[in-house]
Amino acid sequence: MKASHQIIGLPVISAQEGIEAGNIKELLIDPQKRAVRFAVVDDGQWYFGANIVDISDILGIGDDAIVIKSRDAIKKITEVEEAVRLVKVEPPLLGQIVMTHKGKIVGTVEEYFVHEDNGHLLGCRIQSSSETEDADFVPDDNILTYGTKAVVIKLPHEEESAAEERQPEVEIGQEAAASDGKEQYKNVFIERQKAFLIGRRVTKDINDMDGKIIISKDTMLDEEIIEIAAQAGKLVELTMNSRP
Repeated sequence: MKASHQIIGLPVISAQEGIEAGNIKELLIDPQKRAVRFAVVDDGQWYFGANIVDISDILGIGDDAIVIKSRDAIKKITEVEEAVRLVKVEPPLLGQIVMTHKGKIVGTVEEYFVHEDNGHLLGCRIQSSSETEDADFVPDDNILTYGTKAVVIKLPHEEESAAEERQPEVEIGQEAAASDGKEQYKNVFIERQKAFLIGRRVTKDINDMDGKIIISKDTMLDEEIIEIAAQAGKLVELTMNSRP
């Protein structure tokens, strides 16, 4: 799994010619396919027009570079109708408003994560609209729509049932119910994030707030190690720096 910021800026290397063909400037997402379809390549000659490479022509997305089949894989964006459509119609995912399927705005997309082998979206990190709440990782399974106006997510079933069944008689009870629902919602996503990480391998040292290494590079993640990261508030960082 790669965060978008880990891909943007990487050099593009052509396997056939053994040359550097530019750097990744932007990723174009197809929300219908729930995947990155193209990467925009900056070759230093923008006055000739933007260039792109199809995700299917990328051999590998590594920590240090993106490798493509050949220099011929890079096309002018104006030559690829699908890419032109995505640029015109689909807004960038970063910064998009995030709304629940009940119509409540919960924040904005702070980061998104993709599968390095096929470009499929794996989830987003949501910056809460409340200053008192931390960012949450929302897996793709819980995202209903990557829309042009908002990303719509589905609340866990348990929260829906609790909200429908609970009929508080006083305002204090109502506030308590809402608080419980938010906490339950957050806990469900944390547990999903932990489950996603099991069996993955760490790609860099994870440090605590004092700079002490708590999880070393190349560690295979299990429940105990993931819990250490959770207690240190490092789940998101661990997610961004792990691979299958």
